[in-house]
Amino acid sequence: MLFGCKSKPINQIVDKKREGTWIDNYKQDSTVYKSFEYYKHDQPIKKWKSYINGKIYKTEKYKNGICLVKYYYENGKVQSKGKTKIEVNSVETHWFYFGDWKFYSDKGKLVEVKKYDNGELVSERMVENQENRIKRIE
Repeated sequence: MLFGCKSKPINQIVDKKREGTWIDNYKQDSTVYKSFEYYKHDQPIKKWKSYINGKIYKTEKYKNGICLVKYYYENGKVQSKGKTKIEVNSVETHWFYFGDWKFYSDKGKLVEVKKYDNGELVSERMVENQENRIKRIE
């Protein structure tokens, strides 16, 4: 009995646009970088994962033009998370943070919240972990 296994092509260009699964794998000095990305008609979709030396470094989840980003410590705990957006016009491409970005200690405790408006930092709040209070810094 013979069973066939068909795999999907990777790093595919259709009508001059990225399509489907893209895998980027390279080494710089002694550091190995690998990422898994997904595109539909050259637009980022789904959840992307990026690794450094085999450990998760960043995830990006794309939906309706907004990207939910998480950065990770080497121990796998979330370092920071928030939203980004890309705006493209005839002159430039602008990628920026917006809304609340949360920053955590390497133990997983929330330590700071920064608020962005079109990439500009508008406020910072330090979290006092012992009492779980938020201290506003502006």
